[in-house]
Amino acid sequence: MDHFDYRDGELYCDDVSATRLAERWGTPLYVYSAKTIRHHYQVLSDAFAPADEPPLICYSVKANSNLHVLRELSALGAGFDVVSGGELSRVREIGGDPQKVVYAGVGKTTAEIANAIDAGILLFNVEAESELERIALCAQEAGTEVGVAIRVNPDVDPKTHRYITTGKRENKFGVDLDGARQTIALARDLDGVVCRGLHIHLGSQITATAPYVEGIRRVLDFLDREPEICSEVRYLDIGGGFGVHYEGKEGLPATQFADAILPELAGRGLRIVLEPGRFIMANAGVLLTRVVTTKMSGGRRFVICDAGMNDLIRPSLYQAYHRIEPVLRKESDAKVLTDIVGPICETGDFLGLDRDLPEVAEGDLVAVFTAGAYAFTMSSNYNTRSRPAEVMVDGNADRLVRRRETFEDQIRAEREIG
Repeated sequence: MDHFDYRDGELYCDDVSATRLAERWGTPLYVYSAKTIRHHYQVLSDAFAPADEPPLICYSVKANSNLHVLRELSALGAGFDVVSGGELSRVREIGGDPQKVVYAGVGKTTAEIANAIDAGILLFNVEAESELERIALCAQEAGTEVGVAIRVNPDVDPKTHRYITTGKRENKFGVDLDGARQTIALARDLDGVVCRGLHIHLGSQITATAPYVEGIRRVLDFLDREPEICSEVRYLDIGGGFGVHYEGKEGLPATQFADAILPELAGRGLRIVLEPGRFIMANAGVLLTRVVTTKMSGGRRFVICDAGMNDLIRPSLYQAYHRIEPVLRKESDAKVLTDIVGPICETGDFLGLDRDLPEVAEGDLVAVFTAGAYAFTMSSNYNTRSRPAEVMVDGNADRLVRRRETFEDQIRAEREIG
């Protein structure tokens, strides 16, 4: 569920009208619901509470890295899944507990590794033997020992978009099960590291439980076959990827995932690590955009908005579907087949194609739903466009959590060079 709904034909976020938000903060505008963020975190925590040991929920920072979002989640007890030194710096900036941080990513630099060791993170999710060796060397230089979780690729097809599939043999992530034994054995031989976990991540926007069950069974079978080298394994990080509602009700309840996963792990003595990002944030945000102009051309109706692919690239990049609706609904509105596009000089600049959308006019507001995850974080300055503002709504209060970027912000790093 989320806290975006229509009241007397007008879109509200919690108890604040979208019209008021756009008038106060301008457009394009990302709007986040604090109540929805808290609700989604609690739903996930409650669903997996029956586990043998309370799961460690590490919010995936890449989904939405706004400091105010991270603070909300940290206050709820969340840990964090980071994939870069910059994301770790954001977690440190908000005072996140380093012992609730797991560090993933296929291309960690030596400097990033050393910084994470200094921060005292819980686990590195290791992608390759050469990376494991660099982690060990950095730990030795720091005079400490660090925990690692070997990321294994179970070769499971999650039936999602090929760009967001990460657990198949041909993907770049992790090591296959055949090579995992060698990688874990290497960890035992290296000073400075200890293999405390195994990590699998199958992909994103997964709308079935079977891929998780299959992946977990393959990892558990591996553990049963290799008890000696896996004697220190205490964590099983099953990643994230739980699907959400983009078009209708395609996402499954958290309880359905938990009911399928927890029986597989009962009595195993493994603490589950979850890495949700989209599940918590996607439906907690909308993008508000104002119609700049409309036209008919080539037999098609175009609605051109002030938000484009630089603000929300998912439709262009993934052919992703986002529900799009006018902020103000009229009971008599007849729907017309419409392309909702942006101002960028690219044919691929669109928010939605072939949509049945009511008639809208210049100056009208349009809402793009399920825009809380992988939206602002993937925005850019293409066409020298400034990134939008972000606001957080909680009940009847709204506050700016990132001001609108200016041209001066864009050129500062260039101008400083002289």
